[in-house]
Amino acid sequence: MNQKVLLWLVLVAAPTLVSPLARTQNQPRVEERGMGRKLFLQNCASCHGVNGDGRGIVSPALRKQPTDLTRIPPQDGKFPSEALAKVIVGELALPVHGQR
Repeated sequence: MNQKVLLWLVLVAAPTLVSPLARTQNQPRVEERGMGRKLFLQNCASCHGVNGDGRGIVSPALRKQPTDLTRIPPQDGKFPSEALAKVIVGELALPVHGQR
């Protein structure tokens, strides 16, 4: 997946999928939420679950339980978009995600 699409997913769409705090701030347009959800379902849901709760279809086969994305704590009162973007684009590697 292209890095621009991934960054868009994190900075615009992901907050509405995983953070109750973000749902009240800077609401993305309906079409943006739809695109973000589609990208999440294609690339993340198998491990993190369709609702981001860490209970994806492959999670029982994994050594480590996937993160419950619905419980990502705010940083300084905001959704941590920048930190998550670094993980998604591979700038901040998570060994459980494997090699990029």
